[in-house]
Amino acid sequence: MEPDIILCDIIAQEMSLDPTRIVVYSENFKAPSDPEIYIIVRKNPSRVIGSNRSFDPDTDEEIKSVVLNETYDVEISSKNRTAQERYYEVIMALTSVYSQQMQEEHNIRIFRTSDVQDLTLIEGASSLRRYLIPVIIDRVEIKRTAITPITSFPQTEVVINGS
Repeated sequence: MEPDIILCDIIAQEMSLDPTRIVVYSENFKAPSDPEIYIIVRKNPSRVIGSNRSFDPDTDEEIKSVVLNETYDVEISSKNRTAQERYYEVIMALTSVYSQQMQEEHNIRIFRTSDVQDLTLIEGASSLRRYLIPVIIDRVEIKRTAITPITSFPQTEVVINGS
């Protein structure tokens, strides 16, 4: 499961929200017209922290791994005061027992990176309340590939012509 989907699931579960109120960012997303909260999770560029390659002689597999550091913006918005009154619940969701269980199950680690940003003023005369919570997810991706070890190749026979 992708980290942004896991993040959406954790927030929906911990805030008791209908999962349709939490979306992964898409330029085609149409904001709900009702006044209640909705949450958008947007992925920013990733950073590769490190990569590794090893060989498992017991299974004859090459094991390749990469450690990624990904940043996400979790934006909570509403046309009423609900986002203003509940944005802190996103922060609490990230440190919940359910969040810890999901992180362990999917081999990821979630961190909040900085203060919550109040984006309400950007909206000008609009009544939209917006808050941005920056999040980092560290994860390890592992790929195993079966290979044929050199000891498994058939023996070669040398034939010398003319002797």
